[in-house]
Amino acid sequence: MQKKLDSKSLAQTLFDQCGSILLHPAFDKMKSYCQHGDFTTYDHVLAVTFYCLKHGQRKKGVDLDVLLPAALLHDYFLYDWHDEHHPEHHATQHAYYASINALREFDIPHDAVRAILTHMYPLPFHRVPKGKEAWMLWHYDKVSAFRETFGGHPFTKERKELEELIQKARQK
Repeated sequence: MQKKLDSKSLAQTLFDQCGSILLHPAFDKMKSYCQHGDFTTYDHVLAVTFYCLKHGQRKKGVDLDVLLPAALLHDYFLYDWHDEHHPEHHATQHAYYASINALREFDIPHDAVRAILTHMYPLPFHRVPKGKEAWMLWHYDKVSAFRETFGGHPFTKERKELEELIQKARQK
């Protein structure tokens, strides 16, 4: 079991594992879409990813190579679901759109795609999470959405550290 990581270490670990996703210009598109309250989709996926990393790195048998890209890309649907012109049935279909977009842009493991597809369980009820990583994503997506809606911004220190790493990498 690994030791608990501080905010700087969490950000560095996430950047080391998923820098290619975080630096990809298309990933930044999520900053343009509202998710919960005053959170953007970008804010949301980072919060979910930090929850997953913080807890996943302490759980035996969790594959961070699956969990972290799935967490970062689970809402990579690239539209504003609050807009009247968004695709119908957002709640049941956005995981499908996110998985298609993720596959188009990134080389991620099959189990990460499966976790993205099932993160809204029981919507639809036939897409059941399989594996520790998919269940962790499912759980922390709900925790984060609740906290964003009712309790404020989690992981502000980690987010700041990560943004600094991304900025330094882009300057190189």
